[in-house]
Order: sequence, then C-alpha cells, then structure tokens
Amino acid sequence: MIKWLAGNSVINLDDMKAVKFIIQNSSHSTVHNGYKEKYIEETINTQFLGLQVNNYINWKNHVDKMIHS
Repeated sequence: MIKWLAGNSVINLDDMKAVKFIIQNSSHSTVHNGYKEKYIEETINTQFLGLQVNNYINWKNHVDKMIHS
C-alpha cells in the first residue's frame, strides 16, 4: 500500500510518523515501515487533530502541553 501511495504522490513519507500503540506492561519492538530509501519515523508521541497522543493512549502528554502552553 505504501508503495502505491508513494508512487501516486498521495502521501509524503518525509512528513509521516507512526505510533505503535502498546499495553503498558508489554515489551516494545520497533517496526520498520517504508518504501525504497524512505522510512516512516516511529515515535512514542505525536499530535493528531490537536491532541497529543502517545503510544500508551493516555492523556499525560496532552495535559502537560496544555499546562505549559
């Protein structure tokens, strides 16, 4: 799917980030998603529709950002 999207200029892999949602007590493994020489950066925290979302699906990062803004 990434190959088709990148080939048809639908997405920009340079601006894309991936968040792997995990359960707090589970182990974390890195996933490598990409096409050719470009890979999607994996992050534990990102902004989505104005909300700070982290890989544990809690409000900590969003609340911290609102307090310190």
